[in-house]
Amino acid sequence: MAEQFEARHPTLAGTLRSVMQSLADMGI
Repeated sequence: MAEQFEARHPTLAGTLRSVMQSLADMGI
């Protein structure tokens, strides 16, 4: 499912990944 989402919306998937990485860096 995630792979299909990334294939259809690469920019949005990249943004979501960046947000999740930022939250992880903040310790959330």
